[in-house]
Amino acid sequence: LESCQYREIRHELGYLVKHFRQCWESNSGCFATRTKYLVTVNIFSKFLQLSTDDESPTTELNANETCFPHKPHYNPAEFETMNSTNHRKLLEETDQSWLHELQIAALDYPARHIYPSIYEPVLEQALKCSDSRRLQVILGADELLEPAVRILRQPTALTDEELIFVGLEAIDTLHLHRSVAMVKLLVKAVGKCQIYFEGNLKLRDAAEKLVLRLLSHSDEQVKSTAYDQCAAVIGDYISSLDEGAILTRRKSFPKTSSSKLSSLGIPLSVEILVEVICFGYCSTNKKIQQQAETILLFVLNSRVNLLERWTDLLDVILPVLPLLQTVAMISKHSTLSRAIITLLHPDSGIPLPDMIRGNLRFLFQDDGEIREEALTRVLFLMTLPGNARQYAPNIEHIRDTISNGICVMKSKYDVGKHLSSDVYEVSTVRPLLDALEQENCDPAIRRSALVQLNVMAEDPILCEIIHKANGWAFVLQVLDNAMREEHYLDYPDSAVPAVGILNKLCFAIPEFRRFLADNVSVYYLITRALLTYHHLNIFKPDCCSLLFQLLFSDYALGCGKSVSLPVICNRNRIPFVCEYHWKCSPFHELSYLEEIFVDVQPGGEDRPVEGASIIRLNQNCGVECATSRLRITQPEQPSLNQTSETIASPEGYRQVAWQYLRLSFACTWFDAFENILVNAKRSRKSPKSGGEDLAVIDYSLLPPHLVAVRQANDDDDAEVIDLEDHSLRFDRALQLTKADINMIRTTHADEIFRNSLKNIAAAGSHAEVSIGLSGLESNLILPMEGQIMHNSIVKHLKKFVLTPPNTAADERLLIDVIGLLGDLIQIGYENVLVWIVTLLFEQTSIFNQLLKSETCSGELFMKNVDFIKLVLMEA
Repeated sequence: LESCQYREIRHELGYLVKHFRQCWESNSGCFATRTKYLVTVNIFSKFLQLSTDDESPTTELNANETCFPHKPHYNPAEFETMNSTNHRKLLEETDQSWLHELQIAALDYPARHIYPSIYEPVLEQALKCSDSRRLQVILGADELLEPAVRILRQPTALTDEELIFVGLEAIDTLHLHRSVAMVKLLVKAVGKCQIYFEGNLKLRDAAEKLVLRLLSHSDEQVKSTAYDQCAAVIGDYISSLDEGAILTRRKSFPKTSSSKLSSLGIPLSVEILVEVICFGYCSTNKKIQQQAETILLFVLNSRVNLLERWTDLLDVILPVLPLLQTVAMISKHSTLSRAIITLLHPDSGIPLPDMIRGNLRFLFQDDGEIREEALTRVLFLMTLPGNARQYAPNIEHIRDTISNGICVMKSKYDVGKHLSSDVYEVSTVRPLLDALEQENCDPAIRRSALVQLNVMAEDPILCEIIHKANGWAFVLQVLDNAMREEHYLDYPDSAVPAVGILNKLCFAIPEFRRFLADNVSVYYLITRALLTYHHLNIFKPDCCSLLFQLLFSDYALGCGKSVSLPVICNRNRIPFVCEYHWKCSPFHELSYLEEIFVDVQPGGEDRPVEGASIIRLNQNCGVECATSRLRITQPEQPSLNQTSETIASPEGYRQVAWQYLRLSFACTWFDAFENILVNAKRSRKSPKSGGEDLAVIDYSLLPPHLVAVRQANDDDDAEVIDLEDHSLRFDRALQLTKADINMIRTTHADEIFRNSLKNIAAAGSHAEVSIGLSGLESNLILPMEGQIMHNSIVKHLKKFVLTPPNTAADERLLIDVIGLLGDLIQIGYENVLVWIVTLLFEQTSIFNQLLKSETCSGELFMKNVDFIKLVLMEA
């Protein structure tokens, strides 16, 4: 074929397939249109398969030109008119309907199981002609849905440990089945398994991931249920410590144990607390917010119950303190707010570095009462170090003179306005750092060097040079010298440019920002500098910005003017202009299958990527980083929810994909494709199917081998097994519809033959009989495994070969019957062959009478002769 001919045939076949598909969709119970569709798809796939095996016509043409370069040849393209042939060719090349139909045919679930010889070439061509990852994901739905089906179908057959591991896989399809009952079951299973977490880290990790994914789910109903159940499990656990079970429970808390606290009913981790704080307590859903508050209160008030194990829980609480303190602003006089403020009281017993950081964060809040109490605590904590009297200012002298709004800025520091480039030479940095390195240098020269470095640090390139040359160490030493009461090496006001340099270094280099935040001495020095020079307008923006960066360094991303903070932090008085991340939960995950069917974007926002994690923990914390899994680099891939040129029209494709998903779910539920139709027939007989909410299939009726062995006094019914209330409810979107059942019926060979024979038996005219015969004959084209209903066929066709025809209509009908019998014999229906051979031995049989008849038409006579010849050859 020429390429233009090939495209034209492909174009026409594609529209023919589309025509029969739409005809069947308009009447899903019609067997004839379904058969025509399957036959046309079979022809279409074979055409594509043959065409790909042939040599390209373009190659032949080029070869001909090479062999005979001077031979004139006719090129039809030169003589085509733009208004006719070229225009049609352009339409055929750009029209992708054939490819769309091929992809839709690849999602024909009944054909996949009933006619594999038709389906496999279609699938092969669909995958070859289009690079569609979406199609491959949908085709693997059976495997992806299997964990969810295991739990939904028979949850009582799984142990609590199995529920956790299987549930972790089942929530990959939670957006599809949306089973609230499963969510409750999984959280309860986690609560029951908490006693095994210390000795089974694999189980604990699975439970932690399970809880986190449930809490971060984007479906409001699922999320609300997860929060409700988690709060209940934690409450039950803590109440068990207060009641009589405390004696047995405390045995798992030996004083000499070196293991960490594994859970508080549910596994507690930094990730889970971040999710509860940022996306639970801050949720617009009141119920979720209340349950999140309950969870946080349980965690913060569990000290009296946990006793010595409270320090283990602190390892999880302290890393989330920046976010937890922000929560105190949402409801300033609530129980939760008071619990957070009490946690940071100097007598609470938490480590001193976390104590000073926490109370400094309160200075950036709106509430004046909280700031006043925090300032009092900060001034007290400043006096605790042994060398506190060596540094200025004297806290006792200024205690009553400092305003609690010392960290509140009227206008924000704009990093973008303090950036420059190519103003200073790179070579000028080193001499200035050398001046700071020499301790015997004149203080005025050292201060001048600091002022110059402070200006140069506005250039990101020079800032990087200062950092790599360890210039920050010299600057810190200058700041330490400047804040001492007895200062000889540096002037007191050298602290102003020193803080400015450190601020610019932290804005420019995230790694340095996180490194500096670990040094508690830096907080003392910066705070003392702020207390001393807070009245200087040129100093306060730098100092407050530096302090805020260090206090929230674990959650700050980016550098320069693109520095980003969690969106929850906007409740603080942030002293600088910044961007925000975590507008959606970073822990929310969508599986590839969910991306196709759910209108939820997997990320929700563009998250900056850095070398370090979003949440950085101390090395001795022993808790997994909250976003370590987010640092895994993956190749950029388009969202599976996006429509490309090689994908069928979104609406049509989505409907077919949903049908494939429903059938895949039902096949997995009933353990085999054949069981779907069997169950549909049983469901019609079931008394449950008579309700107002009429369903086409009852998912509580299972094949016998799927149900666990019952007790001896139970009434075992091999025909229908009712799960009663043991199975879990799931979303109606996955329940089979009448069209789905019709699709199976009109594809299944047994059903097609049974319907045709039924039409033949009920026919009242020759035309109706002919329609039934043509229905049988057309399905003989389709590949079938073995002989189908051979006895019924013989039974229904016997009446048409009893007596010779009397009219022309009778002859026409007999010709159709003989043709059908010949086709059946040719494809191996031995019962039909034996029956016909038996008739031929009878002298009065219709076939022998036709040979002797002088009144039958020539067409009937020749049809009979050819048929007898076929029978004798096959016999």
